[in-house]
Amino acid sequence: LNAHPPLGWMSLGLLPFTALLSAYAVWWGGFCYGPRYWTDAVPLLAVLLICALTWIRQRARPALILSILTIAWSIGLQALGSWLYPSSWNLNPTNIDTDHQRLWDWIDSEPSRLISENLRNPRRD
Repeated sequence: LNAHPPLGWMSLGLLPFTALLSAYAVWWGGFCYGPRYWTDAVPLLAVLLICALTWIRQRARPALILSILTIAWSIGLQALGSWLYPSSWNLNPTNIDTDHQRLWDWIDSEPSRLISENLRNPRRD
């Protein structure tokens, strides 16, 4: 980032953006799939990811494999949502907008619900 000062300054802009989103009462985005509120920051995050991957490739080669696996996992999760959304997860067993504990349930998550519901009843679109 030292070689590209504007990128460093733009990166600092992510701090108030993060603070603003974390103060928002519906930080999870309501009935949606994926990081809806981060859409505006995705171009900058993509550039930062490229810088990070370049640095990792040059200076921390063993971490490159972990980085690539993490990126593949993230793309897979988003692809899952784009192909199989919606599911009953937002409303069943309780409304996600009123039962916030469900946001932290690692067993019954929206991706796991998408998979289980589509294994039981495949779509015929």
